[in-house]
Amino acid sequence: MPPKFKIHTYTNRWQGMMLVLHALHELGGSNPKQEVIDYINRSGYYDITKHDLPPYESQNEPKYHTLLAWARKDCVERDLILGHERDAWALRVLPTFSWVKQWQEKRTFAAREFWGLQRKQ
Repeated sequence: MPPKFKIHTYTNRWQGMMLVLHALHELGGSNPKQEVIDYINRSGYYDITKHDLPPYESQNEPKYHTLLAWARKDCVERDLILGHERDAWALRVLPTFSWVKQWQEKRTFAAREFWGLQRKQ
């Protein structure tokens, strides 16, 4: 399935995709949704505020969980993550994330600038 629209670099949507890809890469490539979200929480790359906690009107989970699930869907539409079953978050191939790290190194800027987020202290 081709992507429905282009996601521009450094937008919130793109940042969510990078967080999900990075987490999956660091976790070994295949994990349930909650493990990925827990890793992102521990990493400190997602600055969760009080605005991220209340759920969307039709949801039961915090808003940022839903945003990360949408990021996963964006990755599935771009063939970066498998979309074969519910709650299975798996990279299509493990090295998928290496291009991002290579790009980051060539551009020589800090990870926090790359993600557009600041790591919690």
